[in-house]
Amino acid sequence: MGLQSAAATSSPEVSEWVNRLRATKLPNGTPVWEINRHETEFLYSEIFEQDLYYRRGMQLPAGAVVFDVGANIGMFSLRTRQVCADATIFAFEPSPIAAEALRRNTQTTLGKTHVYECGASSSNGSSVLTFYPGYSILSGFHAHTAEDFQVLKASIRDEAERRGMSKWLSDASIERLAQQKLGQPLRLACAMRTLSSVINEHHLTCIDLLKVDAERCELEILNGIQKHHWPLIQQVVMEVHDHEGDVLRDILQILDHAGFNVTFEQQAVGSEAGLFDVYASR
Repeated sequence: MGLQSAAATSSPEVSEWVNRLRATKLPNGTPVWEINRHETEFLYSEIFEQDLYYRRGMQLPAGAVVFDVGANIGMFSLRTRQVCADATIFAFEPSPIAAEALRRNTQTTLGKTHVYECGASSSNGSSVLTFYPGYSILSGFHAHTAEDFQVLKASIRDEAERRGMSKWLSDASIERLAQQKLGQPLRLACAMRTLSSVINEHHLTCIDLLKVDAERCELEILNGIQKHHWPLIQQVVMEVHDHEGDVLRDILQILDHAGFNVTFEQQAVGSEAGLFDVYASR
């Protein structure tokens, strides 16, 4: 698959998927633009029903500043509006397809949202995103299709068990469902920014919550925060991908050195996928 510029939403493949964006409503009545139904249901369950990012004492003051790194279509940003209606949100999403849904989903909400159609990294520049249109939340700059396939199968199996349907799903049917959902990936050339460059651009003096869900880019994102900016960040919540233990160890060390109290837990699906949720607060 050839490279497509993230800025060039007129490219045929990107335009085709943008045209497929669908307007619907979440179970709580919130109108939303989605890429596909199964992802929206998964994100709603994780972000709204399970309240994944606002556990372990994570909370926001009035007028909070929130960084949403790996925003996808903006579900966490929409949840944040429930927690703090007048928050100022900086939402980062490198895929032009998901970023278009993000813009539509945030432009009618209260408060201000700055949408950055870029990835976050340790330096400014560009990189190539592997984007899975059928399961965009697994898209990433360090995509490993075989591992992503296993993550997706584990997610399907977990969802089937949660709904009491596992006895009707064979391993072969789970394999077929995962193949259908993952689909044919696109390779997109995307801009990259450091979080410190955005902090400087807006002369920010406080970030009340930094949320990161960026598919194996966690260390690079944290390494893009200059030392003198760490005291500005009050809370961090992030999903960490780690099979061997090194990435989680390094991230915990960074947060500890930055003065946070840190806790973490392994996701239920993460027992196979090596996924951890990290919560850090001052």
